[in-house]
Amino acid sequence: MKNNTHIIVLGVGESIDRTTLERIQGETFNSPDHARKEIDPEGKAEIGVYSLSEFMDACNNTDSDAEEELAINIAKCWIGYVEIEEAEDEPKYILTDNEKIHVVGSHGVSLSSKIQEEDLHEYSIAHRESLIEDLYRWIAEGSNQAQMMKDDLRMLEDLEDDYIFSSNSTNSYISSESPEFNQTCEELIEINENL
Repeated sequence: MKNNTHIIVLGVGESIDRTTLERIQGETFNSPDHARKEIDPEGKAEIGVYSLSEFMDACNNTDSDAEEELAINIAKCWIGYVEIEEAEDEPKYILTDNEKIHVVGSHGVSLSSKIQEEDLHEYSIAHRESLIEDLYRWIAEGSNQAQMMKDDLRMLEDLEDDYIFSSNSTNSYISSESPEFNQTCEELIEINENL
């Protein structure tokens, strides 16, 4: 989870007392709607809850002719702020063995060996423990890239995944915690479907 500051905008003419806005100032909510309901449980007032960039854009749009654009005249509003807790993207896929991607809540996709054999994608699924064993062996054999391998070893040992993506040409890895994990799964599934 990560928290993002959001600005609350309450029209001066609204029926809600400003002390209500001050009471929740700086508190953390799980959504903009949650913050609105805390200020106005009956839903009678017009309450805006905006990200910082939305708020800044709206303040700059006060002279705009575009009716769809949000415009805020801060001279006619009470302004406060809250933190909105936003869930980070959860992995949509799980790597279950060297050739299988499981679509969470659905089915498994067995990848064709042709993808790796014909270099159709930069990454292949690898067993993390096997990668670690290989690195220990190569370091013990006195590889001239021992320091880089030790760095990789520490990184791999810190992961919890049984299977990860390993680059076919470099020492790059993608785990389920990596931002590009879901995209890599989708790319491989698409390639597999088109074979």
